[in-house]
Amino acid sequence: MENKIIIIDMVNGFVKEGPLHDKSILDIVDNINTVVEKVAGDIIVFEDCHHPDSKEFEAFPPHCLAGDSQSETIDELSYLFNHPNYLCTIKKNSTNGIFQFIGRELAKPGRYYIMGVCSDICILQFAMSLKALANEMNMEMEIVVVSDAIDTFDGIDHDKREMNELALNLMRSMGIQTITSAEV
Repeated sequence: MENKIIIIDMVNGFVKEGPLHDKSILDIVDNINTVVEKVAGDIIVFEDCHHPDSKEFEAFPPHCLAGDSQSETIDELSYLFNHPNYLCTIKKNSTNGIFQFIGRELAKPGRYYIMGVCSDICILQFAMSLKALANEMNMEMEIVVVSDAIDTFDGIDHDKREMNELALNLMRSMGIQTITSAEV
């Protein structure tokens, strides 16, 4: 089964700066690197990248604007762009990258290792949409979320621990596998 490594929104705007960042997200970088080292497969990087009039800003404060540092992958993972298995970067203007993914015809049978942020928003939506696509198309896809390589932000009415657990439970209930980086 062909592997794909999906890294979602490990950008400065969620890790180092901006209204939705949480510096503790840096703690998952080593686990992402572990999976990249262990798994042979195409690497696809998603970057949150919005236009100033993004509809998403009706629900979230403006963040990760196109052309600013918030929409760039963090330095700690920039080596991926020179990795021999790097396939592409997908810039997305919504919480769910599945639309761009399908549009590029990247959804194929295989095993998908999903990592990054935000666990309860972008990760959850992408993983569940990919699972729904696989079901709809009767496609052989093994969707694996690496539980210690995803995270979300802490904020008012947004407890990161609670949101991470909620997201993991919802994904498991849909038949998405969750494993740790050590179990890969």
